[in-house]
Amino acid sequence: METDHITIQISYYLHGNPEVHIITLAPEEYFDLKYLDPDEQLEVESVALYWNTIDYVDESVKKTVNCTKLDIYDENLDFRMTLIDSYWNNQNSLIRKRIDYSHGEEIYNLMIISIARYDDPSLVEIIRSEKQDGIFRVTEHTLTRVCDDRSDESLLSHSRGIDERFLS
Repeated sequence: METDHITIQISYYLHGNPEVHIITLAPEEYFDLKYLDPDEQLEVESVALYWNTIDYVDESVKKTVNCTKLDIYDENLDFRMTLIDSYWNNQNSLIRKRIDYSHGEEIYNLMIISIARYDDPSLVEIIRSEKQDGIFRVTEHTLTRVCDDRSDESLLSHSRGIDERFLS
């Protein structure tokens, strides 16, 4: 499988340290290859091994990371996906921003805010918004209860979209 056209870089910051740390990964280290069909090629949006970029950071410093930036670039398509995650609340909460570029032009912009309550970290509120006409609009709101190791969750409330009547 040819993967030379894809580059992957993760930058991260540690609490109280202004120095940027950089990890360069081979596509085979970042993507979960078991989800590829035998004749399928890797692409920027192939399935990653981990949802959270922080899970690619060395365990010895992982607990002190407060911000990560993932940059995946496909030279053949001139397509770039950037994910920026900012963590707080012992990394139980995050803001994720995703921006896609095609030929240097921004084509997609998404922000996800996931907030675990301080008094009950198993209760997580997730707000998803997409940039449309230069404005972030809420497209999804979810309330879930997650188990301690975050391996499972139960949906408590879910709504999609926004009521356009409130925009006029």
